[in-house]
Amino acid sequence: MSFHVAPGETYGLLGPNGAGKTTTIRLVCGLLRADAGAVTIAGHQVGPTTATALQAKALVGYVPPC
Repeated sequence: MSFHVAPGETYGLLGPNGAGKTTTIRLVCGLLRADAGAVTIAGHQVGPTTATALQAKALVGYVPPC
């Protein structure tokens, strides 16, 4: 999967149950480690072992379900 969200845009993931929406959000937020590939936000790689993970996470807004 690859997508680009321009500055000032809001992005939402829509799809049927089991499509991978929650998994994608968890990967983007750094809550889940990818088996393959990489998640990059504004040039900062997301992941528990990357030096720029905190910088990437600071750029993401996420409101978890209650």
